[in-house]
Amino acid sequence: MGSAIIDGKATDIVDVVHFLNSSHKNFYKDHSDDPYSKSQKNGSGAKKILLVDDSPFFRNMLTPILSVAGYNVTSLGSPLEALKRCEKGEIYDIIISDIEMPEMDGFEFAQKIKHASNWQNTPLVALSSHATQEDINRGIEVGFERYVAKFDRDTLLNTISQTLAGQRE
Repeated sequence: MGSAIIDGKATDIVDVVHFLNSSHKNFYKDHSDDPYSKSQKNGSGAKKILLVDDSPFFRNMLTPILSVAGYNVTSLGSPLEALKRCEKGEIYDIIISDIEMPEMDGFEFAQKIKHASNWQNTPLVALSSHATQEDINRGIEVGFERYVAKFDRDTLLNTISQTLAGQRE
């Protein structure tokens, strides 16, 4: 859109909605065709996503994208924080987790929530910059339904939509 001086620094202002619409025509259509009142699940009607990534950069990049797509997003910087929420009984429709994290990697996090937790049936999507076949196989072994490359936003949105649609069937 242009640029502005913010806190003494030249800053580019980007119209994210414009780019989302130009790269993905049905960006806002990642929902079922059920009437709004029938699709409501948690009061706001939006599916709840838990995003776990130790990188503030990726959390700050993905949270608005997922929110604009119509999801209710909770972003956490640590799998340990996520496990505390699990213990408190919080419920999410889908969990997206980074693989490379310092306190506990995504593989260990997946194992913990897939075995003996109230999230064991919650779909789990891996988000990583390492998407080799070996990584993907290991992710599936520990409980991830899908494995998405970290910089592939279109695939992430499609994966979320498809995973949630598969849950309804």
